[in-house]
Amino acid sequence: MATPGGRTEEAHSPTQRADDSEPAAAAPAADAALQDGEMVAERYRIVRFLAHGGMGEVYEADDQLLGEKVALKTVRAEISNDDIVLRRFRREIQLAHKVTHPNVCRIFDLGFQKRPRDVTFLTMELLPGETLAARVRRARMTTAEARPLVGQMAAALSAAHRAGVIHRDFKSQNVMLVPGAGGERAVITDFGLARQDEPGDGSISHRGGTGLLGTPAYMAPEQVTGADITPRTDIYALGVVMYEMVTGKLPFQGNTPLSTAVKRVAERPEPPREHVADLPPRWDEVIMRCLATRPEERFADAEEVAAALAERHRRGPLIAALAVAVVAVAATVFLVTRPGEPPPPAPAAPPRVANVVIPPAPPIYSLPATLAIRANVPARIVVDDRVVAEAAAEARVDVAPGKEHEVVVSAARYAPFHGKFSAAAGATTPVAAQLEPIAAPPVGRPKPVPASRPSEPTPVVAPASAPAPARPETPRSRPTTDGDAPIEDLYPR
Repeated sequence: MATPGGRTEEAHSPTQRADDSEPAAAAPAADAALQDGEMVAERYRIVRFLAHGGMGEVYEADDQLLGEKVALKTVRAEISNDDIVLRRFRREIQLAHKVTHPNVCRIFDLGFQKRPRDVTFLTMELLPGETLAARVRRARMTTAEARPLVGQMAAALSAAHRAGVIHRDFKSQNVMLVPGAGGERAVITDFGLARQDEPGDGSISHRGGTGLLGTPAYMAPEQVTGADITPRTDIYALGVVMYEMVTGKLPFQGNTPLSTAVKRVAERPEPPREHVADLPPRWDEVIMRCLATRPEERFADAEEVAAALAERHRRGPLIAALAVAVVAVAATVFLVTRPGEPPPPAPAAPPRVANVVIPPAPPIYSLPATLAIRANVPARIVVDDRVVAEAAAEARVDVAPGKEHEVVVSAARYAPFHGKFSAAAGATTPVAAQLEPIAAPPVGRPKPVPASRPSEPTPVVAPASAPAPARPETPRSRPTTDGDAPIEDLYPR
């Protein structure tokens, strides 16, 4: 892209080195597809060559129909002659048209010219300024310089993700810093465009015999392994760009594009604070979370990245304001009650003092803890009375750090698993739920139960050795109280 001073800035220069050294100056190739002053599609007049791109060459052109300057990017013949690739290319441009955001480069049109030579080209917004990669090559940024740019890039990626567009090749070379009255504006270019073969190194979009699609120095682990691509893939690349902005280095570097890409699968990057000792801890935590190997451990949305950095940033001025207020009050008390002088007389009517309410400081953003629950059979997984999975063998749950959380895992015909677990902020605690099967009843036809008969009294048989008890003799008569006659004789039988 062209800078205000007329220099050319290359977003995909083949001479760009992976170690961020200064690239060679871009110059028109001897066999450049287009020449200055040439008309393309009877509408665009070529003004000058700008740069070599991953898809072809980039020119500044005058749109004769609208009277505006545009960037015209040619598409290499091996791309435009491949019907499958060209259909995919058209579909991605249609998706990119849905993204309307001040921090996203606008794509205008896809055009074709057959005579005097075959040219397939793309027109887009012409942006003055320099790339973020060029800025970082001169010197790493302070967090104060980087914070507003990170916020703008995160907003642009979030807008694209809401429109269903994933960049898949986000890097510092694809970010233009456009000067303006209100400061620099970060503009992301080439949404899903620079993905084809290009000789070079870890900073060039690459798709070779290994099947890698993207820029190895900025690729997420799932791009290397061939797993599903999601918006969190772009969040990983945003973490690489943030790492590069504040340290001046890339988190992974290898001797070849393939070794650079594979490192992120097998290794963890060095924390940025190991390169910049005075980097605020919050920046270190946010960048390392963006660079998590597992996509589910990263931020879910790009704007969450900017919000995580803004929490600490907003807290700083409030603390400083409170400190100034405390010092001012202490100084006032000292001046009013200086030692060695009598206190001033109290005023007759004390002035009315308005109540001053100092709002509480906003909560400091903290990284969540994670419980990684794995069962030996598909089961229902409940954490703190909340069902997090049904018929699943594993689940990862973000929980409040430093607290115990109740985990219940249950499945039919298995004894349930129950336990309490906790995890530190930013850490993952594994939970192995071993469910034991419940013994099943024996298999077979049950034996018939005989019909019950009415119970008969069991005779009591005295032991043979013991004599039968003598039956007491019933008295026939008892004397009466009056002595006249027995009672029995008064009632004849």
